[in-house]
Amino acid sequence: MTKDDIVIRAATLDDIHAIVELWTESARYHAALEPRYQFALDVTKPTEDYYSNQIHSEKSVVAVAQSGDSIIGFICVLV
Repeated sequence: MTKDDIVIRAATLDDIHAIVELWTESARYHAALEPRYQFALDVTKPTEDYYSNQIHSEKSVVAVAQSGDSIIGFICVLV
């Protein structure tokens, strides 16, 4: 994969599943490094709701990095 293979675009509700998977993977990674960093056992629905709201909000920008058919990263910026 090269930078030319990656597309950055605005996130849509179709991307929520991938965003939640990436967020959960990151949270588990950080929890393994720092025991004080813990999260609820089932964060899927609240995380879906949060990012769905951010995608629709005029006060935030959610973007995804896509390579082929795969979402490989995302960012959420509150403005």
